[in-house]
Order: sequence, then C-alpha cells, then structure tokens
Amino acid sequence: MADSVILIFPRIEPDQPDPEKLLGFPLAPLVLAAPLQRAGFRVRVMDENVTARVAEALRDEAEPIYVGFSVMGGWQIRAALSLARKLRRRWPRVTFVWGGWSPTLLTELWTQDELARWVDVVARGRGEDLAVAIAERLRAGASLEGLPGVAWRDARGTLHVGTEPAALRELDPVLPAYELIERPLAYIAGQGIVNYLSSYGCPHRCSFCGIPVATRTFRPRANELVIEHLRELRARGFHTVLFFDDNFFTSKARVLDLARRLSAADLGLAWYCNGRVDQVLALDEAELATLVDAGLRSINIGYETGVQRVADAAQKDIRVGDIYELAARFRRLGLHLSLNFMVGLPEEAPEDLHASLDTLHRIHALQPNLDVSWYLFMPPPGTASYERLIRDGVLTRPRTLREHMRLDTLHLELPWYGPRPRREVLREWRGRSKAIAWTFWVAWVAPRPPGVRGLVFDRLRRLARWRLAHHAFRLRIEHRLFTALFRLRTAARYAWCAFRRTRIGEALLRRVRRDAPGPRPSYAPLRTMQGST
Repeated sequence: MADSVILIFPRIEPDQPDPEKLLGFPLAPLVLAAPLQRAGFRVRVMDENVTARVAEALRDEAEPIYVGFSVMGGWQIRAALSLARKLRRRWPRVTFVWGGWSPTLLTELWTQDELARWVDVVARGRGEDLAVAIAERLRAGASLEGLPGVAWRDARGTLHVGTEPAALRELDPVLPAYELIERPLAYIAGQGIVNYLSSYGCPHRCSFCGIPVATRTFRPRANELVIEHLRELRARGFHTVLFFDDNFFTSKARVLDLARRLSAADLGLAWYCNGRVDQVLALDEAELATLVDAGLRSINIGYETGVQRVADAAQKDIRVGDIYELAARFRRLGLHLSLNFMVGLPEEAPEDLHASLDTLHRIHALQPNLDVSWYLFMPPPGTASYERLIRDGVLTRPRTLREHMRLDTLHLELPWYGPRPRREVLREWRGRSKAIAWTFWVAWVAPRPPGVRGLVFDRLRRLARWRLAHHAFRLRIEHRLFTALFRLRTAARYAWCAFRRTRIGEALLRRVRRDAPGPRPSYAPLRTMQGST
C-alpha cells in the first residue's frame, strides 16, 4: 500500500466535462488535501468534471490508503457510485471514504447494506481533521473506533455508527492545495479567476437553506491570513477572486477591515462575493465605496421574494423593501447587482409571484446593471421547510439512496412526493411558477437572436409582455412547447457529452479541433499552480 490518498470530486451534471462551461476549482478535496500533505501523505486530487475518465487516469497509481469521495447530492451521487464501481474492480480491498453534504445529512441512507460494497466509511461534518485521522489509522491497521462523526464497516462487514458529526473548526491556516489541480486552464483559472474561502457558515435561519443546518455558526479566517493568501494567489497570476463564503458580510467590522487591508496591499485584485440585503445595507454609502475602492465589483444577494409575508414565512428576517435603497446605492457607485429569486415557495400564492416580478421591475429601473438567477424551491433534508412538508404530508422521506439521487428539480421528478392529490397540487403550482419566471425572462431579459429567429422572438416577447401585464397564465402553450424542446435538446446534449467522454469521442474531437480552420483559442500566460511558468 502506497503512503498516498486519492480525493475525488465526482461529476455534478451529466454534461460535464464541457470545455465551454468552465467551473471553479473543487474546493472540498483541495481543502482536505492541505492538512493531509502537512501530515506527510501524498495526495492526488481528481475532478471528474474536467477529467472524463478518472479510472483510466489512475491506472498507473499504486493502491492508496483510501479513496475519498466528496458528494453534495442529487445527480452527483449517481456519478460517484458509478465511478466507485469502476475503482472497486481496480482496487478490490481499498477503503472508500465518503463525505460532504449528503453523507452528513443522510447518513442512514449511506450506511444501508445494499451499499456495503462501495461505502466503507462515512465521514460526517468538517473533514480536515477526519481526513488525516482516518489515513493515519488505516495506515497503522488500527480501528476507527472513537473517531467523531465516523460510521464504518469492519472486516466482517458489521456496521458501526459513531457519535455526532465532527466538531466545527476554523478553516485551515494554509491555502487549499491548488497546486494539485492537474489541468488549471480547464477551469475559470484559465481566465485568471480563482475561487477562495475567507470564511464558512451562516448564523441565520432561512427555512429552505441547508447551510445553517450543517454549520450553525460563522467561522472567518483572520484578515491578516486572508491578505497573505490573496498575495500568494496574485503572485500565481490571478487577477480576480470569487469569495465562495456562505455569508461574506456576517461581520461588518471584518469586511471593512479586510477592504482597508486590500487597499493598503495594492494587489490590483477584483473580487466578487455573496451577501444579504440587511447586512449589505448596514454599510453606509461611504463604507460601501471603501469596498469598491478595494476592488469589489459585484455582490450576489439572496433575495428570493419581493413579498414580505412570503419572506417572513421563509424566515428570511429581512425587510424586502430595503432592496430599493440598496439598488440605488449600487447604481451610484457603479457596483453590479446580482439577485437570486426563488419560485414555487409553498407559502407563495400566484399574486405573490406577480408582486415579486413587479418588484424586479422597480429594482431594474433603479439599477439596470442587474443579473437575476431563478431557483426552484426544493429544500434540502434537515431544513425547516423540508420537515414542514413532511409533517404536512406533501413529502415523505426517501427510504433509499437510490430514491434520493433521483432528485431532479428541473423536471420535478421527485419520487418521494406524498399522497397523489397533494403532489399534483404542488407540481401544478411549481410548474406555473416556472412558467411565470420564464415569461419574465423572455419579456425583459433574454437577448434577441439574429435573423429570422429574431422575428419569431419579437412576437414571443410581445406575447410575454402581454401575459405579464394581464396576469394571463392559464394557457401556457408557448412555455410547454419551449419545455418540450428544451428537454429534447438537453437529452441530446447529455447523449453527446456521454459519447465525448469515450475514447472514440475524445479522439474524434481532438481531430476535429486540429483540422478546424482559423486561429485557435489561446489563454494569456498564467503561472502554473505549482508556482512556475
């Protein structure tokens, strides 16, 4: 057995890898890799969203101490188990360790006997310390007995479920092991952009959000350490930082201090982050200008709804009308605004969604430099909304991991809906909500295509604006047609991507690109993740 650990981030969507859809670095395995390296283990990180055939890429690797899988939920579980089956044929006796959101929140599904062949250990909670402790014990041939947050099977296949999830801890003081990324230009890094965590956790109580369920607190890095990390990332050639913090603005004093340190360091970095309406509005205009001077370019706000009653029912703890003052400040400061809206909330009536769209009109008038992302309500396990839907009989808990991984919020194929009458009511309401959101997108957001398609689109846009003005959504023929065509296109895309991941498809694609006329795309020189050009 080699003194090594392999950490894998499985595909998150069926159409990955996609050279046209660049992602951020997989932070979960990179964060775990840093303490493992510090403890003397050799670590290899594999991202199936970039490396199409991970099992083949590992064919020359000696058997590691364990293979770790980091999974969130839904479709990614399917991809992870498929890869685990391939690796089990390669290494029949190696230990497979599973961690992430889904194993932490749904441990009872991951420890079922039908998964015993591929699930040896489930690590719940923060993994930095567990990753090292598991590696040390397995290397020594010792039992995992007593490790917090660990469920495991012994040599006889007997299941042992440990204590509560591992205790929350501070973020590791060293940078995530970005240097282990094998193809950095296949990510947004190829455009000089890097994702980074300066904190994790959120102390708020939004009923649909899984972050407070898993974290229950806010844990920031010291600003001195953040500046040191950002200086190192700038030296590696990055010019833009995406703060992937769960709630960047939880501490106003921390944010202002970080902005002043960034300005003093003069790193020339642009940066983006997430926030809440109330927290960002707690900064006066002069303080917000300090952040802009320090390189802030955009804030993504989790707004969800423009109706106070719906926001209160979702336990947002904000005043929805505050968004207007915030949008006006953003416009005066030249700051880009990005909003998340959620449709299909159980507390939301049709007139509420119309009111949210009216709110969006007003926001757009105040700040035209605006992006909107739409999300369909589907609360993760353990959240207040999830438990309420179960109590009301709308949902039933998934009994197996196979049921859980069929989660598909796009097509509403949720196999654990409750009794049929309630299920149909919820499906109809969610479908109507999607149609209204799509109509708004066509009416005011979607770009006009060129040529004949543009003429067709002009008529569709006029119809969409008429529907919004008159709240006429009974016969949604154009949306149903669009949905059917979109599903066909998606199925074809997924089939094409599956072919592209084969040896033949990959070879054919390389040949087509090599023979294609015209200049080939190139990236500006970017220092490698190892720190040299």
